[in-house]
Amino acid sequence: MFKQLTCSIAALAAIASSSLAQSTIAIPPHGSVYNGFSRGFSTIAATDFFINQLEVPIDAFQPTDTASFMIEVNGALAFYNVGGTAAVMPVTPPVQIATGDVVMIIGHWSGAVTGNFTAHNSYGSTAPFATTILGVAHTLDRAGWQYDIGDPGYTGAASFNGIAGSIGRCIVTVNPPSGIFAGISATSSTSGATPLTVDFADASFTDDPAGIQLYEWDFENDGVIDSNLQNPSHTYTVCGAYDVSLTVTDTINGSNSVTNVGFVNTDQIVASFTVGVLAPQIWQFTDTSTPPATAWAWDFDNDGVIDDTTQNPVYVAATASSCLSLPDVAFTATLACNSNTLTGPVFAAASSFIGAQSGGNGTASANGVGCYFDIEITNAEGINICGIGAMPYAFSGPFGCEIYITDGTHVGKEGNTAAWSLAGSGVGTGVGAAFTAPAVCGVGLGQPFFLPAGSYGVAVYYEIGGGTTTNVAYTNGPAAAPYVGADMIIHPNGVGCGSTSTLGPCAFQPRLWNGGFYYEVCSTAQNAASGVYGIGCAGTAGVVPGLDAASMPVSGGVYSLDVTNMPAPGIGLMMFGANKTVFNGLPLPLDLGIVGAAGCNLHQSADVLATVVAVGSTANWTFNVPTNPALACIEFYNQAAVLDATANALGFSFSNARAGVVGN
Repeated sequence: MFKQLTCSIAALAAIASSSLAQSTIAIPPHGSVYNGFSRGFSTIAATDFFINQLEVPIDAFQPTDTASFMIEVNGALAFYNVGGTAAVMPVTPPVQIATGDVVMIIGHWSGAVTGNFTAHNSYGSTAPFATTILGVAHTLDRAGWQYDIGDPGYTGAASFNGIAGSIGRCIVTVNPPSGIFAGISATSSTSGATPLTVDFADASFTDDPAGIQLYEWDFENDGVIDSNLQNPSHTYTVCGAYDVSLTVTDTINGSNSVTNVGFVNTDQIVASFTVGVLAPQIWQFTDTSTPPATAWAWDFDNDGVIDDTTQNPVYVAATASSCLSLPDVAFTATLACNSNTLTGPVFAAASSFIGAQSGGNGTASANGVGCYFDIEITNAEGINICGIGAMPYAFSGPFGCEIYITDGTHVGKEGNTAAWSLAGSGVGTGVGAAFTAPAVCGVGLGQPFFLPAGSYGVAVYYEIGGGTTTNVAYTNGPAAAPYVGADMIIHPNGVGCGSTSTLGPCAFQPRLWNGGFYYEVCSTAQNAASGVYGIGCAGTAGVVPGLDAASMPVSGGVYSLDVTNMPAPGIGLMMFGANKTVFNGLPLPLDLGIVGAAGCNLHQSADVLATVVAVGSTANWTFNVPTNPALACIEFYNQAAVLDATANALGFSFSNARAGVVGN
């Protein structure tokens, strides 16, 4: 009875002492209110402490708001409470923080109806911010979730911590630790090939002045004590994953145990591979798994049938192209008792150039869906773009991508849909990478599009189906633009902007699109190509005639173009030319306002004219490409003049301009 009373008095004394020693972490004063995603701060603990209370500052409160709180320790959720009406939230039981732990704390108000962009944050000064915890110097960094954590859907979004920027303010109360707590760490790698020697390090805490008296290590968590040293080493000789247990004992608190599940992993392997072109139809898959694998299984269409078991197989594509797009590949790499499978789409190209990719922000569906920017094709033979290096903004899963082109520059054409032509579209898969370093996702286009040498405005939009948009990663510009590649320059004007709807007006500027292009050049690939490079002008009905490729200009084949959106009686002239820079001594593009067609441009020489007659609103034009390998990579141009008596004084509207390249 006396012993129990003594322990109770000691416990009460410890609680009282702890209560008296509690303190609040100093944070920046309120500077502004940010309504959007969940924000907070992070730090690397430089001392041991307990978090026992959180409080949301009243500065960002709005009527009907509830409080939302979250604590993450080393990436694992340690505390979560949302929907409370009070600003103060006790943390019960207190969250234990050990020296070296990475701690992220979020606390904000949430609206009555929570969702993707509904958090109300009190913002402080820009991180990093110097403060102290229990008298020990610490640095607070910016942290957050790309969602409102008050909504259950937050778990599918990306988080970030340890970066500079405005701190989301949350008032945190801490206590010094008391009692005894077992802790396990290591000073060497805890994963690798067998035999693997791990140097364990004691990370335990005790408030006993005499310190810890007994260490009991169980390296396989099999109930057998393997060592009584404070910092032992152990060699694992068998492939597997191992739980490690430690029990520590002192003279006043008794014993405490901890088990770190899966703390040691031997012969673990991470599957990875690269893809490179050997020839326009032949691709080399190369295993890059780490550590090196001992067995391989390739399923190129993920149908459950293994197609190849060699380490570095050669894959022959169905069509000759310098771009490869496989919708679903499963690759399994094996080492000893472990295997790892990498599954997903594969996109590769002979050439690529990625511009800005520093991330830092994105146009979310609540406030923006796309980016405008400029590109200059510097290769004299042009490029055939077969894919986009997209960077969705903290998004996982499949998404669609649309790319629009206008001649010259995007500047002054934002929000004017008639000034743009859809050049290509495709489907990619986002991997949910943190928005501070968005991952490049290769998006193979359903049909490559050709861009001849010159300058163009580009607009890129992502969507996840049903008209729902997803997020376009961007960097607040102009940053380090322009981005100069071997065959192109991205953002040559150093100015871009974000829009809130497809081809809508600029909403945010400057914005630097994060992404790039996958492409081929004809001199290497010898492939036929076609693509829009100049915009047309609208007729009486306000619709711009289109010029669409129905087939490619292959040597010995038939190049076919459809003239669409033709008004009755549906008669036009197809212009065929070999030059897009000058015609009859006049520089191109030529403003046809001088002949009564205001707002229309002639983009090419009209060396050959052919009459086309529509069936309905579409006319077809064909060209028999000579069978002559010497014509490979010859570039030519088409534009249609459509009879429309009331469109303008000239009586014609004009289609967009299309470039073609003869291929073998």
